[in-house]
Amino acid sequence: MGDGSALAIHIPGEITKEKLDLLREVDAVYLDEIRKSGLCDEIWQAFAALLPVRFVPSPRPTA
Repeated sequence: MGDGSALAIHIPGEITKEKLDLLREVDAVYLDEIRKSGLCDEIWQAFAALLPVRFVPSPRPTA
């Protein structure tokens, strides 16, 4: 697995310290879960990326 030296290519748009810090944290959790599951030898490439997606909650029904 990677050492995190190429994280900037996984951030579209402006690269900020906040985005890099968030991506480092997310990447560490993601890769740790792959290690815990024993899948390191089966997965040849894995990484986290920040995508320009916004969550819009659906309206809840009121009863």
